[in-house]
Amino acid sequence: MTETPLGTARLLFLLGDQFVDIYSVTTNWDMTLRMRMIFPDRPTDALLSDSTLLVGTANRVFCYVIRPDYSAEYRSTIELSPTPQLPEQLIEIVPAGVSGSILMVTSESIRDYDLGNQFVPTLIDSLAALFGYTDAALWGITCG
Repeated sequence: MTETPLGTARLLFLLGDQFVDIYSVTTNWDMTLRMRMIFPDRPTDALLSDSTLLVGTANRVFCYVIRPDYSAEYRSTIELSPTPQLPEQLIEIVPAGVSGSILMVTSESIRDYDLGNQFVPTLIDSLAALFGYTDAALWGITCG
């Protein structure tokens, strides 16, 4: 069996009560469970950016690197606040020529984090969510 580079693999992330199951999926929709990741709280969203997996739970976003054998290596945790700020959605932003970043939509803010260093994701900017945002969509963004 040869390893499949993550760039060509089809992965499915299923979020449960306190876990995320990672499946590999063939073009015929044959699914193989590769890993179950356990979390202290219910996962609300998951995002795979290149080989970086981000999983949002209550007050935290966990950062992992997914290897070609589907194992996960923990890198860091983004602590959101001592008060509940459930990450409702994680959105990938990949500007031209840089490592990329994510937008994190919470009940109280929208935050932009640089993922250049997976061990220390850096807050770039934030916007207060005066009306309690629960979702976001990007369209027509050109960077670089």
